[in-house]
Amino acid sequence: MRIETVHRVTATCTSFMFIFFTGEKLSKQQLHNSNIIKKLRAKEKERENINTKQNKKIKELEDELQHLKQVRYLVWFLKKKKVLHVLAAE
Repeated sequence: MRIETVHRVTATCTSFMFIFFTGEKLSKQQLHNSNIIKKLRAKEKERENINTKQNKKIKELEDELQHLKQVRYLVWFLKKKKVLHVLAAE
């Protein structure tokens, strides 16, 4: 074998190994990035669920507040009516 052929084979093997290890490194990096994306999507879904629950709770509390305002008004109205009835009876 000629020395030039040995150099070419060595260079080709070196290039192949470089490409192989670079590809392996990129593959690991891609897997790592995919795992990060997966975790971020899971967190986003969890936050959406929390937001949905909180919005539902806010709606329930707003409805309860509205009901309590109506009850308060009725109590005020009935007390006023009773006072007026007592004053009218005097």
